[in-house]
Amino acid sequence: MSGSPSRATILRGEKMSDTILGVFLIVLAIFVLISSSSFPNLVVRGEKLPGPKYFPSLLSILMILLGVFYIVSSTLKFKKREKNQIEKSSKGQVSPLLVVLASSILFVPVIQLVGTTVGVIAITFSMMVFFRVKWYYSAVVSVALALLIRLVFEVLFKVPLPEGTLIPL
Repeated sequence: MSGSPSRATILRGEKMSDTILGVFLIVLAIFVLISSSSFPNLVVRGEKLPGPKYFPSLLSILMILLGVFYIVSSTLKFKKREKNQIEKSSKGQVSPLLVVLASSILFVPVIQLVGTTVGVIAITFSMMVFFRVKWYYSAVVSVALALLIRLVFEVLFKVPLPEGTLIPL
């Protein structure tokens, strides 16, 4: 017997850490919901607008959903991972951190050039494809994210998003 942990032990540890993370997210979200409930409502000219408690409440709900996701996914079976994926060396590969950093730096120039909607789709799609997400799933998520951002900022917050110089949308 070697001193290294077995694959089952590693998977059990991952399951436990995902469950702990899920519970922590839910507890933190409940704390934020309770704390933000005392924030005042924003009423302008008799119209109730999203006030100071809106964003923390929205994030808390998303954190609760994410926590539930972690707990549920940790109780399901883990897919068997390929041995070469675990033993794969990182030689010749671009670091994921560098890709995220480069995307963050390129985000503003891309948005100025092609606009927010097309820029978000392009950056999100390229990052997801780089991280080996299936292209059709990447396309759907990228478009959905761009539409969600447009909906939240332009419709809900009434904040105009930048239009591009090449593709004004």
